Amino acid sequence: KACLPCRRLKKKCDGTSPCLNCQIRGKASSCTMLEPKESCNFCKRRKVRCDKMRPCSRCVSSGRQDECKGLESMEEIQQAGSDVSDENDDILESGQADALDLSRAASSADENLELASAG
Repeated sequence: KACLPCRRLKKKCDGTSPCLNCQIRGKASSCTMLEPKESCNFCKRRKVRCDKMRPCSRCVSSGRQDECKGLESMEEIQQAGSDVSDENDDILESGQADALDLSRAASSADENLELASAG
């Protein structure tokens, strides 16, 4: 990652603090790196883009301002992912049950049609 002055000037940064470019230009005091921000836990779980503000715009619009924070460890990320997959499994199971009911109703209707046409 580049420091702010190198990023602004589109120069290659060596990543040290202060970097060589800033030392040469005499701007060592302005050589600061941006902290990489992570998406909030809600956006990560939903796999949607996060604006990485706290609280982010998605959490504000959905009324989750208090829950808008980053995940601290890989274990929490994995747990968040399993929560989403559990929700998806529930949705799939209910969807499969609905499809099964529809197929039963269709076969029942076919049987009734055959009986009506035979009689």
